[in-house]
Amino acid sequence: MLFLSVILVAASCREGTGPGTPEDFILWSVPSGSPTDGTPHDPAANADRSMVYFVAPDYRLKKIDGMNGQVVWESQAGSVSATFPQWNAVLSGHVVAIAKVDVLAFDTTTGLPRWTYVAPDGEATGYSPLVANDSTVFAAGRTARIHAIDASAGSARWVADLRESQPDIGALNPTYYDNILYVCTLNFLTLPSRGTLWALDAQTGSVKWTFRFQPELPTQGSACYGSAAIWQDLVIQPQEDGRVLAFDRRTGVLRWTAPRVHDVSQSLGDRRWAAVGGNHLLVTSQANRGMIVAYDPATGAERWRDTQHGGSLYPPVLDESTAYVDHGWIFASYDLMSGKVRWQTPQSVREPATVFKGRPIIVSDRIYVAGRNGSYGLRR
Repeated sequence: MLFLSVILVAASCREGTGPGTPEDFILWSVPSGSPTDGTPHDPAANADRSMVYFVAPDYRLKKIDGMNGQVVWESQAGSVSATFPQWNAVLSGHVVAIAKVDVLAFDTTTGLPRWTYVAPDGEATGYSPLVANDSTVFAAGRTARIHAIDASAGSARWVADLRESQPDIGALNPTYYDNILYVCTLNFLTLPSRGTLWALDAQTGSVKWTFRFQPELPTQGSACYGSAAIWQDLVIQPQEDGRVLAFDRRTGVLRWTAPRVHDVSQSLGDRRWAAVGGNHLLVTSQANRGMIVAYDPATGAERWRDTQHGGSLYPPVLDESTAYVDHGWIFASYDLMSGKVRWQTPQSVREPATVFKGRPIIVSDRIYVAGRNGSYGLRR
């Protein structure tokens, strides 16, 4: 049951204190109601990026004016519970939906609850990040059913069963683009794991194509974890053995494969996340000490790599010139041409500082990003 409190409050704004300090990047901040050690949801923003929606670790959902940090409304989105990396908020129609085991939706104008989507068989539909278009919220279920939820009514438009009669299959991290939904399934209980990339028609849930990953070495797993990157006519998806594969978006034909970057004598597998911006592809690596690697998205040829801060639990976020990467304690901005760090906070892992988390939203002169203790607008 949801307990709602809609409160009109003013943001706590803080200007930068000087060049070179973490505070220099903060345009505004809105503290969490009660700071916790939990992980905040990734935020969502409307089309012109003027309003941004944050879910803090204490499960207060806030609509914030992105230009000045003023809180438009604030709602309690249920009891405080465990939050998983990459849980997020999405906008669809006149609702903002959040992942929280089930999928919860709130009115974007008032903050009042609109609906809660609970799968008929009780499947956890909000355990993985959500994606959406203007009318539908898409959720990848814990037991490999994909749910297309009508944003107005909170009911299922369709449900696609991707289990293929296997009992231990789950679905993860869908990507929506041009009326196609790309999602990974993997077997959670069998080792070494195996994974499949699916392309589904977003209108009907029908399967357009599939690709079943095979490991490079016999002892490796071949799971894919989703959050595919889209570049022109390609869908780009890493797999567990560390390779990165690019497919034709419409047909599923394999176009190129980039080799692993980790040492298999130290770790057989690697969980990697891919993202594109302009003519740049950036892929993280968590194996060994971790790294980020830039590629030519047309060919998969490596351009540069950086190992100083390791990998990431989150997909990076890119525009045409810049990448933003959550490395855990370090949150860094990179120049995509050179791989050089533009800024980072804190300056080292030993320094106390505000900890920014997850995937930011990029605007022309700023980014919106969640933090452990609040919501932030930062200078780019």
